[in-house]
Amino acid sequence: MSNNAELTKQKILVEAEREFAKKGPYASSINVISERSTINKRMIYHYYHSKEELYKEVLRMNFNKIKIIVGEKVCINQNDLIACIKQLIKDYYYFLRDNENYVKIMAWEETSGAEVAKNVIPDTFLIIYDRLQDIYYEGVKQGIFKEQIDLNQLVISVSGLCFFTFARKEVLYNLWVDDLETKLNERLEHIYSLILNTLCI
Repeated sequence: MSNNAELTKQKILVEAEREFAKKGPYASSINVISERSTINKRMIYHYYHSKEELYKEVLRMNFNKIKIIVGEKVCINQNDLIACIKQLIKDYYYFLRDNENYVKIMAWEETSGAEVAKNVIPDTFLIIYDRLQDIYYEGVKQGIFKEQIDLNQLVISVSGLCFFTFARKEVLYNLWVDDLETKLNERLEHIYSLILNTLCI
């Protein structure tokens, strides 16, 4: 595909993500996406065929960002497995902080029964699980981590603890307005503590 085509698709996805985050998948308008991206509707439908397919692609784009963070950035440092766990949590936490539209879209997904996400998300969950599993079993072998931890539950706990912070951002940010960065860092340290207390012997 040409560079121009890739740039066109990127412009569409950026504006589509913004529109879906604001209005959800059903109330969003291709007309608005077309106007804001300055790409005509015919071209949008040429690439994505329908609003539903465009919405799926926005979800895939975000899930792929998470897969890149977890798949490429997290490696097993056998000399400091706790640092590996903390890095995994930190990368996901700051992904959510820096991708406000994704958080809003996932909130819309929850209210609509996650009909689209459930068909797109499994690969993302699995790659997070695989990376965590690699670190965990090495930690068990070294006598650092407890045996028989349910890793499915652990992944859900990491995701939930991080996601809640940004899904309830408006409430928390109003409470933390005078010292937001410090409070966000304190929240991250608290998440580390909860997860590591579960994992570590």
